[in-house]
Amino acid sequence: MHKFPSHHNRLEVMEWSKFAPEGHLNQQLAILLSDLGIHNDVMERQCLRSLDDLKQLTSGDPKNVLRVLRGSEQPLISIGSLLRCALLSGAPCSEYFISLALERLQELGLKNFESHRNRIQMPETRFFIGVPDAEVRILQEGEVFVRPSYMQNGECRPGKPLVGPVAVTRFPALHPGDVRLLQAVDHPSLHHMNDCVVFPTRGSRDHPSEMSGGDVDGDHFLVIWNRELLPPLCHDPGVGSDALAPSEMANYGAIIGEDPSKPVTIDEIKDFFIQYVENDQLGAISTAFVFHWDVESQDSGSLSPKCLRLAELSSFAVDAAKTGKIPKLPPDLNIAFRGEYVNKNNILSRLQFLAMRLSDQIRSERVKIPELQPYPRLVREENSKYLVEAIALCEQFVEDLVVIFTQYRTNDSNFDVFDLLTLGRSKRKEGFRIAQARAAECISLFQRYLNVFEQEFYEKFGTRMHEDPLAQSDMSIKASAWYEAGYFIAQKLRAEQKSYFVNALQFAWLAHEHLERMLVEQTNEDPNDAERISRSGLHVHPRFIRHVRIV
Repeated sequence: MHKFPSHHNRLEVMEWSKFAPEGHLNQQLAILLSDLGIHNDVMERQCLRSLDDLKQLTSGDPKNVLRVLRGSEQPLISIGSLLRCALLSGAPCSEYFISLALERLQELGLKNFESHRNRIQMPETRFFIGVPDAEVRILQEGEVFVRPSYMQNGECRPGKPLVGPVAVTRFPALHPGDVRLLQAVDHPSLHHMNDCVVFPTRGSRDHPSEMSGGDVDGDHFLVIWNRELLPPLCHDPGVGSDALAPSEMANYGAIIGEDPSKPVTIDEIKDFFIQYVENDQLGAISTAFVFHWDVESQDSGSLSPKCLRLAELSSFAVDAAKTGKIPKLPPDLNIAFRGEYVNKNNILSRLQFLAMRLSDQIRSERVKIPELQPYPRLVREENSKYLVEAIALCEQFVEDLVVIFTQYRTNDSNFDVFDLLTLGRSKRKEGFRIAQARAAECISLFQRYLNVFEQEFYEKFGTRMHEDPLAQSDMSIKASAWYEAGYFIAQKLRAEQKSYFVNALQFAWLAHEHLERMLVEQTNEDPNDAERISRSGLHVHPRFIRHVRIV
């Protein structure tokens, strides 16, 4: 394929296939599955399961908490890596920082339900990057190859290829035809293709483009093989923005791009990006779709003329950055959803009712957060040689975080590291970009302090510091000092009525891999602890300790 001439001859890897988390049922998918014949009771059961998982986060039972965390791999829960490792090491759910983190994660999940986001975890579904069967060319039209991986003892292992009917879709999904029913097949020649969905290169139309005009240049697709969620109906796919002529787009007020054959100036590039940011309509289109679908849900639903027009506009909006054709929302469609559903029996209304009814009950049954005290097994008497320096570093760490929050227009002086979990949840695009930049600064800050932690050991042991027993012992002692210093500063800030005292606890757990090693070593030495952890279903092995950074 020749797109344009260029002297750039380097191969740049933007993304690759990797272990994928469970898929989720959001508003758009719930609407389409309901209209395609999936009974509302099925999705309500999935909702209850997700709410029960949120309830287990604050149950105090490490086994149940780990089960939920293993199925909740999402960018916004990267702190879950720390929690899983800590709990697997034998740290109790009653440790203050762990307890508080679990409560914050639960609260974020409940607010997602209450604010109509309905991110309901679904078993036997995964998000995969889409790739073409370009080398072997063995897949026929209507077939896909999917070989998901599974986590076993902390390691990612390839599973068996899926065989049988699957539903595949891509977000945004507003057209009933965006959910495609395909056949998953097993071909040994494709067994090296793990954690991706392989589409055929044969047929009258490529399957990715059938899903709101998708392609295989990095798009992610949701693959569903859960029998309960396979729709009995299948509609013809939407047209897709790449299949429409400019004259057809003009009916919706689209802005047609300039002739691509003429040279492009820097000023034109600037003007395009400004125009794109100012006129991005994807969110408004999705919101208007929910409103019009709700009004029509007793009749034609997502097949109503207005919903079908919005589905086409959504396809244009997704590709606007590439095509230069920015759609405009017509006045007769531009109606914002106000939060109350007209039809109280449609799937979104019923899911909202469940969430509102059970959220308060879940909050009332939370295990009480313990006193702000360090976990005794992580405090060592010999850490005193590092303690004074650790306290000074912790104070500086908290001040550095305050500077970052102030720099990125965080008006609330009580903003703390747990609020980073709301990354990507801002209603305004400007707020999302600020949250992204703020998170990047925080990650950089965490890494700088970790470099400070390891510097003296690198100077003394070099690259052997991660294998040398003496270095590992000293690093555990220093990690214990940082842990104790974090709690000391947190107690001090709390006494001063500073609600961002939890920022000091972030410092306490910065060197968490060494704290986890301490817990594992103590567990291996204490047969009573080993027996207790074995009964709880936690398998302790040093192999699981990884260099995971806190976000």
